[in-house]
Amino acid sequence: MAAAPPLAELVLNSLLLGGIYALTSLGFSIVFRVVGILNLAHGDLVMVSGLFAYLVFTSDLMPFTIRLLFVILLIPLFAAFGLAFERVLIRPLLRKPPNEALLSSVLVTLGFSLVLQDVWANSFGTLQKSITSESLGLPIITVAGLTVASSRLLALLFIVIASILLFVFVRKSYVGKAMRAISQDREAAMFLGVNLPNTSMITFGLGTSLAAVGGILLVIIQSVAPFSGLPLTVKALAVIVLGGTGSMIGPLIGGIALGSAETLSAFFIDPYWSPGIAVIILVAVLLLRPTGLVRR
Repeated sequence: MAAAPPLAELVLNSLLLGGIYALTSLGFSIVFRVVGILNLAHGDLVMVSGLFAYLVFTSDLMPFTIRLLFVILLIPLFAAFGLAFERVLIRPLLRKPPNEALLSSVLVTLGFSLVLQDVWANSFGTLQKSITSESLGLPIITVAGLTVASSRLLALLFIVIASILLFVFVRKSYVGKAMRAISQDREAAMFLGVNLPNTSMITFGLGTSLAAVGGILLVIIQSVAPFSGLPLTVKALAVIVLGGTGSMIGPLIGGIALGSAETLSAFFIDPYWSPGIAVIILVAVLLLRPTGLVRR
C-alpha cells in the first residue's frame, strides 16, 4: 500500500482484519454452540481456502472471469465438504456422552488439522502466499486522501454483505431458527420436533463455508502459509471468548477488537508481536471477564 495518513490506514486495516476474524469466528462459534464440538481444524480450512484462491488467481492458464468463478465455487465446495465431514467423522462421536464427544472431537479435528498442514506443505511448499491487486487486475485508487488497493475495499464490502446475509439467514430461515433453538436448549428443541442430526450437518457445512470465505479474503490482505491454520484457530477462540458466545454480535465485536489490537501492535511496537496478541487477549479475558464483552 502506498503512503497514506496513518490513522486512516490503521482504521481500514483494523476493519478488514477484524471483519475477516469475525466471519471465520462466527463459523467456529455456531459449530460449537449447535453441534457441541470444538473444530480445531477450522483455521486450517481457512488456510486451505486462502491458498487455493492464491493458486487460482495467480494462474495464467484461464481468463480472469473463469478464475473468479472458480474461487467463488470454493464456497459451496467447502460447504459440501463440511456436510460430508460431519456425517462421516463427527456424527459417530455425537453418540457418546457430551464430555467424551467433546474430547473425541478435539482429537479428531486436531489430527485432521495436522494432516491438512503436512499434505499442503509437501505438495505446494511452505512459503507464505498473498494476492496483490495486480494479480486481480484491479487498480490502486484514492478515497478521501487514502491511497489503497481497490481489492481491499471490495473485500470490506464483501465482509459487510456476507455478515448481513448470515444474520438474515440465522434470524429468518427455518434452519437458522432451528440452530438458535438447539444452541439455547437442545432438549427443548428435540421436544419441538427439530431434526438435530440434519441441523448439525447443515451447521457444520455453514461453518466450513464461512471458513472458505474468510480464507479467500484473508489472502487478499495478508500472507497465508500452510502452517497458519492452528494460529488462526487460536484467534477464532480468542474472538469468541472476547466477544462472548451468547449472540452473533459478540464475535463481530471480538473480531474487530482483535483485528485492531493486531494492527496497532504491528504499527506501534513490532509486527512479530501480532501473532501473540490473540493468546494474550485470550488469557486476559478468561481471567478478568470469562463471560466476554457481550452477554447472552
